[in-house]
Amino acid sequence: MPSPRRRILYFTSFFVSQGGASLSFLKLFEAFNRGNFEAFAVVPEEARAQIAQQQLSAELTSRLHYLRIDRISRQLLHPVRLLRFIGRAITGVLVLRRMLRQLRIEVVHSNDLRDFHAPLAAWSCGVPVVWHLRASRPNPFTRYPVATMIHLFATKIVAVSHCTARQMVLKRSFVQNKVAVIYNPGPYREKFHSRIDGAPLRRAFGFPPEAPVITMIAKLSRRKGHMVFVQALPLIRAQIPAARFLIVGGELEGHEDYARALRAQAEPFVREGILLFAGERNDVPQIMAASDVIVQSSLCQDAFPGVVLEGMATGRVVVACNAGGIPEQITDGEDGLLFIMGDAHDLARQVIRVLSNPAFKEELAHAAARNLDRKFNFDKFVREFAELYQTLKIAPGARRENSVDAPLPGRREAVSVNEKMEASSI
Repeated sequence: MPSPRRRILYFTSFFVSQGGASLSFLKLFEAFNRGNFEAFAVVPEEARAQIAQQQLSAELTSRLHYLRIDRISRQLLHPVRLLRFIGRAITGVLVLRRMLRQLRIEVVHSNDLRDFHAPLAAWSCGVPVVWHLRASRPNPFTRYPVATMIHLFATKIVAVSHCTARQMVLKRSFVQNKVAVIYNPGPYREKFHSRIDGAPLRRAFGFPPEAPVITMIAKLSRRKGHMVFVQALPLIRAQIPAARFLIVGGELEGHEDYARALRAQAEPFVREGILLFAGERNDVPQIMAASDVIVQSSLCQDAFPGVVLEGMATGRVVVACNAGGIPEQITDGEDGLLFIMGDAHDLARQVIRVLSNPAFKEELAHAAARNLDRKFNFDKFVREFAELYQTLKIAPGARRENSVDAPLPGRREAVSVNEKMEASSI
């Protein structure tokens, strides 16, 4: 009789349709619902509309479950919100425990360092936990409590870059044997590739056909460094007067003041017609195809930004800051260019360097696509996770005697879950 398929529950407390961590979460969910594995996923209730945009198959949709989950944030400094968070967290963990038993889950995969609900439920049931670190906490007052929690409950810790592993894990020698670094794969090549025609979008944006377009794609959050991009704009224009600039990304709740300040600083360039705020878009491949240079100018230690890999996949030169996991994605001067984080002059210098030398620009773009397929391919990503999952010991009682599905929490239970969550609210 064939051995039973290993059941994995993927859990996230946060989902954004264009977020790199969220899209990687869905890639894992899809990839491991075949072969020797069965996949289930739990996502926050408020993500229903955004999940619907992903056009998942009917089978995957049937294996997707929603919970009302509060995420750790600064808002918890308010006592009433903190009490509500605690109540919902306890209820959520209890509901997840029930799901783990009903589904006979053998591995729990937590998608982010703040996704503690499923690891806690798994730990209480003796189910192995893979905790995925897609970001770091530079502030030691938050880093050490979060890292300690992860070390206590995780069976295996997967970091998306060596930088993230060093910051969050490797300083604690007693957990080094738990740690693996698995790079996120590049985007789906049928969606992001160099054959996309960007001319229609350039016309729609009103950019002259011959104008070089420099684009930044990021939500309007201070840590993403849009101000650095805007500060570099006149420096680039001084050398390349025909250049046009594009900022793509919607506003984030809680960051409205920053968005207003950014627009105020950029207003002279917007009036002149050389800078356009395009807002949130769902045609990112076409936007990249309409661009000549993609800029990533974060002011934080970005663990492994997906926009860098997307730019490489579409045959565009990426100019990014030399921080976080980015130097693991880009080899400076070979398949992209790095600049000093927060330094608008250095950013401008690198953009001018690319646009002033068409042969160098083409060389970087070709090398980027080649290295992307070699270093960050999807098959390698799946193989490394499959090998990791197979090393985990199954909890007693989790293994099934046959391949018949256990009863699944369906729509009726989803309603029940939400009622429980509401009852725990204060």
